[in-house]
Amino acid sequence: MSIGMVRTLLAATLMASTFCVQNAVSADLSGGNDNSYGRSHNTWQGFYLGALVGAERANFNTSMLNPVSNFDMGAVAFQGGGFLGHNWQWWKFVAGVELDGVVSKLDKENIISGVKYAGASDWKFSMRGRVGVALDNVLLYTTAGLAASKVDFSKDLYTGSQSTTGVVAGIGADIKLLDMLFVRGEYMYSGFAKTNFTLQNANVTTELTGHALRAGVGVKF
Repeated sequence: MSIGMVRTLLAATLMASTFCVQNAVSADLSGGNDNSYGRSHNTWQGFYLGALVGAERANFNTSMLNPVSNFDMGAVAFQGGGFLGHNWQWWKFVAGVELDGVVSKLDKENIISGVKYAGASDWKFSMRGRVGVALDNVLLYTTAGLAASKVDFSKDLYTGSQSTTGVVAGIGADIKLLDMLFVRGEYMYSGFAKTNFTLQNANVTTELTGHALRAGVGVKF
């Protein structure tokens, strides 16, 4: 998935979420928000929160001057964290907003001409819109939004650290086990802006991307 595709999905998801939320607010103010279908069936409307675990395959796409070199450093790590959000539902259509954060231990080393280079990242945070379709007790959704993280990079004993922002997009499914309890499975792609480091006499630029598979359990209020 390219950054351009993610940005397109982000724009479409945010536009759909904004349109649905505006309609919900207008309907509430006019007294015309009829959620009788959702109220009498498996409604997804309301606040929710939960915990998640997963695994991510990340890549530090790195270029360097002095000496000139380009290389990728792939890393795999487990992650864990939590999420919270709010859904609005009209018949079978659902839109919402969600925040999540995960911690992990992504790190990878590469030795070039006897010099050790290493990239690492240990947390990510995202704020996303979600749109989906409710099929009784199953909610199928797509999601996209903005993300933040921190990248650490080192050359031998010289180390730099920078915060970075980017985009995130994915697809998933929530499945109700009880009226207030659901489980989740999702795929998430993240891509972050390039970070630049000057380590000793080397100018290093690295770009962090990741593909994560996650599972979670949540409670709806």
